[in-house]
Amino acid sequence: MSVEIRQVKTKKDLKEFIYLSEKIFSSNPKWIPPIYTNFKNSLNPKKNKSLSFCDTILILAYKNNDIYGRVMGIINHNYNKYHNVKTCRFAYYESYNDQETANALLEYIAKWGKEKGMDTIVGPMIFSNKDPQGFLVEGFDTEPSIFSNHTPEFYIKLIENASFQKDVDYISFKLPVPKVLPEFFQKIYNRIVTRSNYKVLEFNKTKDIKKYLKPIITLMNDSYKELYSYEPQDVEGTLKLFKSYLKIINPHFVKIITKNDKIVSFFIGVPNFTKGLKKAKGKLFPFGFLKIKREMKKSKQLVLLLGSIDRKHQGRGLDVLMGYHMILSAQKYNFDYIDSHLELETNKKVHAEMQKMGGEVFKRFRIFKKSIK
Repeated sequence: MSVEIRQVKTKKDLKEFIYLSEKIFSSNPKWIPPIYTNFKNSLNPKKNKSLSFCDTILILAYKNNDIYGRVMGIINHNYNKYHNVKTCRFAYYESYNDQETANALLEYIAKWGKEKGMDTIVGPMIFSNKDPQGFLVEGFDTEPSIFSNHTPEFYIKLIENASFQKDVDYISFKLPVPKVLPEFFQKIYNRIVTRSNYKVLEFNKTKDIKKYLKPIITLMNDSYKELYSYEPQDVEGTLKLFKSYLKIINPHFVKIITKNDKIVSFFIGVPNFTKGLKKAKGKLFPFGFLKIKREMKKSKQLVLLLGSIDRKHQGRGLDVLMGYHMILSAQKYNFDYIDSHLELETNKKVHAEMQKMGGEVFKRFRIFKKSIK
């Protein structure tokens, strides 16, 4: 059967696009639904400010009038200008294990991007590096984690057979929560505490975190600016996004370091709630939110969702200072291990710190690229 590509134009088309992964993978025990409200909002120009500076296209692949796959094309003009590149992205890719469908979807986005003057297609990437990115290439037998993809193994074959190559890998470390902190770690911590005037802020109430959100975003924009896939974030738009997630943030896993009342570092950890999200079937209301909260309390995996150190204060042990307090909180809540979330494969300093604490790579995510000149 030949593949027919149709653009998403109607509400019915959009619904088919959003719920396709559920149709394909709902019987797969490793599949986790998205938070559907957030997914819908990400495709709505009234809800997602990123759409004001991105060209986008949504397409569905049909065989004999049955939907076989989907993909979104994105041209992020802010990112391209900031990094002086001409890339288009493919995002939200889902399909059956069918090479013909994969080729048709990816070739359509490549042609669309080329017609708009782009010379490279990369992905899977959405609007920013705050979004899940990359296909899983290692760790298929692990528990899915929040805010990261847990894609099927056959996607690697499909993308490579479509002539895509590796662009960059992100890796996640599994860090066992020790019963007792290692002596060397305790010594470094004591040295930093006694010889510096850094102050660690910890929280008991979520509302007390709100006033620090803007400074955190400003710090991210400065310290992340040279990283792959990052471009400066709109403060107000990102602030709105952060506030929406405060409902699921346990304040005990937010650590902030200040010096002279200025934020110089932060960590935000979140108990993994993928099991709750699956029980809620991707819906927060009317009872999904309660199911998510219930599973968060049972979780044994703490995910380090975000973290940053002011570039002027790097190399001074602030990672140890934050890590010390995060581990104490993880011990208190009986977590078995910490998931470092996504670390660039080139970030050797972080890798060394993780390995020193007994961390091992247990997941790898790959972003692919292909020339379309």
